[in-house]
Amino acid sequence: MKTENDFNAVYGKKLRVLQPKIHVVKISDKFTDGLSDFLLFGPSGAVALENKFIKKWPSDNAKLLIHPFTGSQLTFLESIWLSGNRAYGMVAIDDSKEMFLIPYMNIPSTGNWRTKDFKDASHIIELEWLDTGHITTVLGVG
Repeated sequence: MKTENDFNAVYGKKLRVLQPKIHVVKISDKFTDGLSDFLLFGPSGAVALENKFIKKWPSDNAKLLIHPFTGSQLTFLESIWLSGNRAYGMVAIDDSKEMFLIPYMNIPSTGNWRTKDFKDASHIIELEWLDTGHITTVLGVG
């Protein structure tokens, strides 16, 4: 994979296999500034998922993300959470095949972390590469 779009295409296919138990909406066009990459709906409610993709771990003192979570993305995630649903950011690291799920309220207001701070954070959920299990559990189908 070379880009976040490549990652989203592969991960989206994994999520769509779960239909009809859950409904998956991939958001992508020039009019969706701030909307999450995926909206998923299941028996237990909805999940908004905003993905960030990096090729490899940066050095510990460097910023983790080249393209951080934007203010409008954080606002959208917050609105989903305030409606009683779940909202997450996900960081995928291609070379180590690692994925990390971050509850929206644990994403810094800057939308980024110093790499060492991200690695040391206790509120981050580590997932297997391309795993959908945690998402399906919170949607009531896992």
